[in-house]
Amino acid sequence: MNATSGEYDATVNEFELAKLKPVPSQAVRPPRVGESPVSFECKLHQIVDFSPHPTGSSLVIGHIVAIHIDDANLRDGRIDPNSLDLIGRLGGLQYTRTRDRFEMVRPKVE
Repeated sequence: MNATSGEYDATVNEFELAKLKPVPSQAVRPPRVGESPVSFECKLHQIVDFSPHPTGSSLVIGHIVAIHIDDANLRDGRIDPNSLDLIGRLGGLQYTRTRDRFEMVRPKVE
């Protein structure tokens, strides 16, 4: 993910740059990353810009149209969160991992 976060020219093949295998998607045109244990195919729903500056921040919201999960990460038909140690990009230079999880009980509404 970090290797492909540079501002490369459109002619650069980022799959080759990161030494990853592109796999055909089912519902969208761009390929997905074959090595990823979980991947989502999304269609653009909305882009929310937070800054008028050209290098400002934007939030991209997608509508998930297909989900791909490696069977090794499933237990009883559900994702086993303990089998994953994924990394997500937050923005700027910040990233997060999925291994630090906790649960909260939802309030009951009468």
